[in-house]
Amino acid sequence: MGTRLSRKKTIRIPAVLLTCLIFSGCITEEKSAPSSDISPEPVSISVAPTTITLPLGGTENFSASVTGSGNTAVNWSIKEGASGGSMTSKGEYTAPSSAGTFQVTATSQVDASKSATATVTVSSMLDVTFGSSGKVSTAIGAIDTINAVVIQSDGKIVVAGSSLNGRTTDFSLARYLTDGSLDRSFGSDGLVVTDLGSSAEINDIKIQSDGKIIAGGNTSNTSISDFVLARYLIDGSLDKTFGTNASGKVVTAVGIGDDKLNALALQSDGKIIAGGYSVVVPASIASAGRNKFALARYTTSGVLDTTFDTDGIVTTAIGNKNEAISTLAIQSTGEIVAGGFSSNGSNNDFALTRYTSTGALDTTFDSDGKVTTALGSGNEEITALALQSGGEIVVAGFSSNGSDNDFALVRYTSVGALDTSFDSDGKVITTIGSGNEAIKALALSGTNIIVGGFSSNGTNNDFAVAQYTSAGVLDTSFDTDGIVTTAMGTGVNEINGLALQSGGEIVVGGFSSNGTRVDFALTRYLATGSLDTTFDTDGKVTTLVGGGSGEINALGIQLDGKIVSAGFSFGINNIKNDDFSLVRYESDGTIDPTFNTDGRVTTSLGGTTSTDHNRIHALAIQPADQKIIVAGVYNNSGNDDFTLARYNTDGALDTSFDTDGIVQTQINTNAEEINALALQSDGKIVVAGRSFTNDSIHSSTLHNPNDSNDLHHDDNLPNHHDITLARYLADGSLDTAFISDPPFDQFDPVDTPGIVTTPIGKGSFAEAMVIQSDGKIVVAGHSNSGTTFDFALVRYNVNGSLDTTFDTDGIVTTAVGPGHDFAKALAIQTDGKILVAGMAFLDSTAEQFALVRYNSDGSLDTAFDTDGIVTTVIGIGSQAFSIALQTDGKILLGGFSISATNNRDFTIARYLTDGSLDTTFGVNGVDISPFSSAMDEVHDLAILSDGKILAVGFSINGFGEDSDFHIARFNP
Repeated sequence: MGTRLSRKKTIRIPAVLLTCLIFSGCITEEKSAPSSDISPEPVSISVAPTTITLPLGGTENFSASVTGSGNTAVNWSIKEGASGGSMTSKGEYTAPSSAGTFQVTATSQVDASKSATATVTVSSMLDVTFGSSGKVSTAIGAIDTINAVVIQSDGKIVVAGSSLNGRTTDFSLARYLTDGSLDRSFGSDGLVVTDLGSSAEINDIKIQSDGKIIAGGNTSNTSISDFVLARYLIDGSLDKTFGTNASGKVVTAVGIGDDKLNALALQSDGKIIAGGYSVVVPASIASAGRNKFALARYTTSGVLDTTFDTDGIVTTAIGNKNEAISTLAIQSTGEIVAGGFSSNGSNNDFALTRYTSTGALDTTFDSDGKVTTALGSGNEEITALALQSGGEIVVAGFSSNGSDNDFALVRYTSVGALDTSFDSDGKVITTIGSGNEAIKALALSGTNIIVGGFSSNGTNNDFAVAQYTSAGVLDTSFDTDGIVTTAMGTGVNEINGLALQSGGEIVVGGFSSNGTRVDFALTRYLATGSLDTTFDTDGKVTTLVGGGSGEINALGIQLDGKIVSAGFSFGINNIKNDDFSLVRYESDGTIDPTFNTDGRVTTSLGGTTSTDHNRIHALAIQPADQKIIVAGVYNNSGNDDFTLARYNTDGALDTSFDTDGIVQTQINTNAEEINALALQSDGKIVVAGRSFTNDSIHSSTLHNPNDSNDLHHDDNLPNHHDITLARYLADGSLDTAFISDPPFDQFDPVDTPGIVTTPIGKGSFAEAMVIQSDGKIVVAGHSNSGTTFDFALVRYNVNGSLDTTFDTDGIVTTAVGPGHDFAKALAIQTDGKILVAGMAFLDSTAEQFALVRYNSDGSLDTAFDTDGIVTTVIGIGSQAFSIALQTDGKILLGGFSISATNNRDFTIARYLTDGSLDTTFGVNGVDISPFSSAMDEVHDLAILSDGKILAVGFSINGFGEDSDFHIARFNP
């Protein structure tokens, strides 16, 4: 069951009864006999709440009020049936696991013709870990409004606006922890209210580099209003080093009439820019008493900066009617961009100005520093502004279509011209609901544009968030259509501020009305683990390679963003064996035809029967020349050998690598394969896997306890697999400087320079490898303890010897669960801690995701889920094959999970740095994508430069048992 929203039951008193309670004369001592001439009161019914937004699986207790009958019982139903969720007889509704809009109906049991319906919006975007099902409401005064939201460097959320205290309003701030609870270390239980002696409100806030908070707005006495700034320390107290008279505040009368501060910006030198409007003495009688663009610049101590237009204040007339600044930004070169509106005499248009750092209009910007843009036939205003990395200026607000207002976006080039690459004319208008709607806040997420504001649902306004691509079209990877609306309260709800958290979550703040009062309102939306539909239109690509089954086992991203996938394919030209196979895709998921003419490369290494197999298990791209190295296994007539191949960037084999592009290394007689590949900084190639030893001579009579290769080895098991490493030079030859230590002797199973074997227990396998920044080599896999397999971790010095500073002998084994444990993936955090992932049997029937974190010395990290070990039950069974680390430290595991119908599905889980599941990702931290009706598996993961997640593996293509290369891209 999802998160329950707490709501008070409403008892409705009929108006006739209420009147009688007030006027006691309605009550008589005698009861009149019923008259047959009096008709019974008609039955009527209502429900509460009438509109609500819930997350997937969320719950709500609906109440019904029936009048006109002594029988107040109702029957509950959902118009859409089971697809719309579930409902108990007591009115407890549970949302479905898919997003949509659904109708909940209460029908009178005494009169089935009487019913009332509530509308439920189920959103996949609401973050249920934040507040109450993604929402927070905070009451300060009678009417409280958030006008600005900002995220501190520690992730805490600061909001600011105003609260009504009696007949006046005060500066009001609140700070919340990352889970949406008030930060009790801030002000008084998380709240700060500053009385400025008259009505005042905060319209914008900024966080200085030292953590101090600058709040800007306006304060008014009985006649006019002025600019006002206040600075707060980290604990919420006023900073007495700021402003006049050591008060922490500064009030500025800009013009002769009303002044309003709407926006703030901080320069790199700490100076503060404030923008809004002012009534000034006009230069012409025609503009007498009109509002003009107004800017003020303050020093870090809160006094006007006289280097800015000589007195710290600049006013600009754009037309000869009203105009005002609503938003500000400072370009990297120091120019100040201001957006707002200007009247054309009939209505208001978008208005944009750019100033130099001294306060003068920048004449390189549309020749006079000023631009106005008409979008529709009515009033329009810029309310938010952002600067893109290419110098483009994105502004957002609203535009009138003649009957109501719509979301409006415009993008300008760096010189002030409309950017025609943005929806062909630089302008985008979006209609969401049936009435007025407007954008009030804007943020950039990579190349995407996220906006927040409000939209009419026909009765009142709801929170509205939309995401656009860099081309100006709605991003359908964001809640399927690019738009999310959220009903917060029963009255008017509006977003005034928006900020992005480090994990991509979207925090919006504004106000929510329940019909009797208005409160601070916050909502957090997920950046989502949904498929990225900008990748091959639906987020996924399936590629047939060869004539039968194929799987991707490894993934690499070129410097130009192209995606190289490698694995094997089966059945080319009716030869029933596997071949090395690669496919290269463009960054948008299309096949790259410059790679071997059709994007596909297959390399047959030999073999003619179904038992002969040539499979790539690992891939690396050389940084200097972008050549592609792959490694795996070659089997010919039952013998497996280490095999590497190197390809040029066009897909052709690189003949400078062992003359034909292919290197095969026989270590013993059979059962040898490479599972991991890494490149050293000097260009040498290190591979790890397993080799099989028929160790009849390696018996207890010959065992040498001083032999480092015999550590953890059981001499009672003559035939066994060993973890095996090999190092090659850039030309493909074995590196003879890579040897075990002490030197080789008669007790070592392999006496070949360039190759190192490490027996552990009754058999051991290497599955993953990473080279540390100091050149040491870390290998993860599993070893047989005699009864079960356990995680095994080995660290080697640069020369191939075991690193005895790592758990004293270089080897660590870990029993994760009571059954078999198999490690498949490895990653090293920036702090040197080591993550190993795979699967563990938690009982005798099913395996599950397993994740272990070690300290750099090989000990278990007890700060990670208390014991260093995390297991996650997904479906009726699951296995992890790949691990990837986000820049924020979050951990991704990829593999498969088994559904109730025994299908295998693409599965990705995301964990926080403490080992707990990140519930902002997918559903409670796990994303399961059933791409076919049979089997889909993730074999490798990569984090792209924009934070998106690339997963590769295979998917059954629907033609029997054949599988194809499968690749999917997910939003972060």
